[in-house]
Amino acid sequence: MSRAFIIIQQLGTLLALMLFCACSDLPDDVDVILEKNRYARQFDEIWQALNSEYIFFEEANVDFDELRVTYIKKMSKVYKDKQFVRVLQDFCEELGEQDIRFQLGSNHSFYAARPAATNDIIAKRSGLSYYSRYYRSLQEEYVTKRPCSFNTLIRIDGNGSGKPYGLMLVEEYVYELSASLDTCLREFASSDLCGVVLDIRGQSYFPSAQDFLPYFYERGKHTVCKNAQRLLPNSHSSFTPYVNYNIEGNGVLTRLPIAIIVNEATGGELSWMAHILSERSNVAIISRAYGGRGSHHKWQYYNDNKDVVTYPGFRSTTKHGVCYEPLQPDFRVNWEGNGQDGNEYDEDMCLVTALDFIDMYNADTYRPQ
Repeated sequence: MSRAFIIIQQLGTLLALMLFCACSDLPDDVDVILEKNRYARQFDEIWQALNSEYIFFEEANVDFDELRVTYIKKMSKVYKDKQFVRVLQDFCEELGEQDIRFQLGSNHSFYAARPAATNDIIAKRSGLSYYSRYYRSLQEEYVTKRPCSFNTLIRIDGNGSGKPYGLMLVEEYVYELSASLDTCLREFASSDLCGVVLDIRGQSYFPSAQDFLPYFYERGKHTVCKNAQRLLPNSHSSFTPYVNYNIEGNGVLTRLPIAIIVNEATGGELSWMAHILSERSNVAIISRAYGGRGSHHKWQYYNDNKDVVTYPGFRSTTKHGVCYEPLQPDFRVNWEGNGQDGNEYDEDMCLVTALDFIDMYNADTYRPQ
């Protein structure tokens, strides 16, 4: 996508917002709140951005105009950043959306809507210096090349030794892949690993997902999905025609089986990426429940262009379905989980199942449908 196209798109969105603001009709008491309270004004800017470009109103089934008035009034009692975050999280919860992110405060920190509840343990806890009946980690610390962290697990056999597997975790809020990540991924792929586990439980906002996808595809051009966006800023149910979303594969991770672990709190670009990769013959989705709704995000400035809000801006479809429905696993793990703050020595049965898939794939006893 060219820089000129992006600029034109943003100018069009800004014009739509200006026209909307000029035509909006709010009660007098709400206008007074907007005049007096800067948090109310910041909320209203976020509301306007969503009203023009957010693409899941049909699924939300809420009166968005009524929510605007309700939460402007709630913002009249907000005088601190922490209060603003809590009220905005309440708004996102009422909208039914966990994939909204926003900056706030003097250091412009990112905050998020509340994620879906889950009982999975934290990926880093399960892999870091961890010993189980099934595997052990080789490194005391992860090797980190933003936005990924790497570790190597050994599947323990009867002799106390075994085969190596790669464990890869993804950080949120990384806008571009570091140059060193490419080198690390190529070294990772060229080693004697049996396969790679990509653990994205509890993660969602990953703006560089489109730069990460090419590593999972053979060299050349690939249409990985089709995208549509809002057509008219004041119509929540009008969308553009679907257009191809293409990437240029580099072939780095195509020879290895890939097990992707997700949970209910996996969403946004990472769930979008997992939906797309689930169609690959060397990829399996592992979960004790399901993965969250996937979407490619858009963003807008607010607060005098000091901060950014991001939100689902594209509806995506693949050959086998839509990315904005819950992601169904290839392997559903019969495990209750042990809580986000669970004992680090409890077994992570999703990780065990991921290793099982890799073994079956290499033994030619399983192929995803």
